[in-house]
Amino acid sequence: MNLRPVYRIVVFVPQESVPALQSALCSTGTLRYGKYSDVLWLSSAGKESFTPLAGSAPSSGNQGEMSTLASVQVVFSIARDDEALRSVIAAIQSAHPWEEPVVYVDETFALSSQA
Repeated sequence: MNLRPVYRIVVFVPQESVPALQSALCSTGTLRYGKYSDVLWLSSAGKESFTPLAGSAPSSGNQGEMSTLASVQVVFSIARDDEALRSVIAAIQSAHPWEEPVVYVDETFALSSQA
């Protein structure tokens, strides 16, 4: 069994912005899994709701009003390397349309043919 330490990253993004986010992420060269590159998982569209607070600059919706829109969950892993993580976060911020992208990062292990 070959387990390697990785960061697992989950990002929620509007469906129409998936191609731009996917391109930005793949351009980092960090989305490798075993003998494959550009590996990520895209969910079917779901619904996400939020209420922009005072001082926000929402790209969708209005301050003080709950909004619901279609979004996709993007999941991928990268080597547990802080420079790679900074690169991925920068790519998300550059391609994501939201003022506050929903991004989760956790430390876990992946089973892989490559060490």
